[in-house]
Amino acid sequence: MAGIVNCMISIFVKDVELAKGFLLGLIEEDNGELLLECMLTSSDKDTRSHIGRLMKFLLCHLKVVEKDLILNNTMESITQP
Repeated sequence: MAGIVNCMISIFVKDVELAKGFLLGLIEEDNGELLLECMLTSSDKDTRSHIGRLMKFLLCHLKVVEKDLILNNTMESITQP
C-alpha cells in the first residue's frame, strides 16, 4: 500500500490538474466512500495511515496551489449549469 500511495503522490506533484480531478471525482461522485470507510474502520493501522496520508497530501497540495493563484491574482471563471 505504501508503494501505491508514494507513486500516486509523485504523480500528483507533477500534474496539478490530475490531483484536482482525482479529488473532485472522490467528492462529487461519491467514489471516495470506499477510501473513507477504509480510513475510518479498517483494523489495519498501516492502511488507515496510508490512506490518511494520501488525503492530507491532496488537500494540502491543492491548498498551496490555490494560495499561489490568489497571490498571483489569477482568476478562474466557473460556470454551473
